[in-house]
Amino acid sequence: MPEDQPLKDCDWSKIELPKPTDAQLRPNAGKLSDLDWAKLQVKGALINKSIGAILQTAVITYVQRTWPADLERLHIVANRERISIEEAFERIARGQLEP
Repeated sequence: MPEDQPLKDCDWSKIELPKPTDAQLRPNAGKLSDLDWAKLQVKGALINKSIGAILQTAVITYVQRTWPADLERLHIVANRERISIEEAFERIARGQLEP
């Protein structure tokens, strides 16, 4: 695919997402250093947000920023399996396909 053309993203209307458990909706994070924890506390106080809200925003931002590279990988997996990117996404999300 030419580099000046973005990869086709998923047609989200074709994807049936698995229902995550409550535990999956609240993933654990690695341990933070004392300094990073203090910065997180101060940031929360400065912007009047909870640490949970800040972490949630950080995760969403990370997923959005890295999606183009993940989409490229998804296309590679879909091509390898000879399935649509939507089907590959669903199977990976359900743990039925190893990327």
